[in-house]
Amino acid sequence: MHGDILGVSSWLHAEAENQVRLQELPGPVYTFEARDSIADENIAKQLDRVCPIKRVLELKVNAQVILMKVERSFSNGRRE
Repeated sequence: MHGDILGVSSWLHAEAENQVRLQELPGPVYTFEARDSIADENIAKQLDRVCPIKRVLELKVNAQVILMKVERSFSNGRRE
């Protein structure tokens, strides 16, 4: 299904589908860890608990990415 965009009904369904699709792609996994600029460790931990965006992102070449927040010239559905 390379190149297909899959709609999902919930964040949990998306997370499960992402793991399946990532395993189907060949090649190594590249890991990226978020760096917070919040000085208060208690606030940072609270944000980790309530934020749907994971602190660690694992990707492979050709993995599709959906942005949680649109930045600059990037937008969902755009392919580069």
